[in-house]
Amino acid sequence: QGEGMALRKGEPALELRLLGAALARAPGGAALAQIGAKGMAVLAFLALQPGRTATRDVLVDLLWSHGSPDQGRASLRQELRRMKRAMGAVFDAALETPGGQIALRPGAVVTDVERVEAACDARDTAGLSALLDCYGGPFLAPLSVPEIAFQDWVAGRNSHLEARVLDAFLRLMLLDESAGRLDRAAAAARALLAIDPLQEDVHAALVRIHVAAGRVDQARRQAAACVALFEEELGEPP
Repeated sequence: QGEGMALRKGEPALELRLLGAALARAPGGAALAQIGAKGMAVLAFLALQPGRTATRDVLVDLLWSHGSPDQGRASLRQELRRMKRAMGAVFDAALETPGGQIALRPGAVVTDVERVEAACDARDTAGLSALLDCYGGPFLAPLSVPEIAFQDWVAGRNSHLEARVLDAFLRLMLLDESAGRLDRAAAAARALLAIDPLQEDVHAALVRIHVAAGRVDQARRQAAACVALFEEELGEPP
């Protein structure tokens, strides 16, 4: 998959999409589709570690804990070989494996998580609005890796990130509504409800935004959908 790919010096060698369906690719290139679930898990874990490095033993405990330590280390070596075959030249450009460590090379990998975190840190709507383009959904949601330690790590990362994203989308919605940017305020409200549909105050805000924009029919439909949802999920209207 990655063989023969031209990699420019000084530019990232690998892009990781970790929100929603996980994806690895060379920047501007096709997906490296042959990377397996555990290969993606290795890349995702390294990308979010301080220094983007981890010991082999940590990765074994995270992803191959069912057998003996020797079996786990052998499984990790086998997975790294599979990753190298799938990634071709991108593997050596993005990763280094010195001794007992496995690391992402400095500056070699970019992720959508970084973009989302940067948008959440923004103080103005220009920065916050980047979330509408870069937040793709729950962290590694569909990735099928059964190990409990990995699932716990994913759940913790997703909980942290989701809380930040909800706060940022809420700030964007309120700031845009107050400034009269009603279409983008509505988009932020819909993004909030896609994450957590049972936010009564956000439903109310979306109805209010539609009314302010002159979309009375949409406001009525939104209000009716909110009532139906709460009755179905909670047994009573909002």
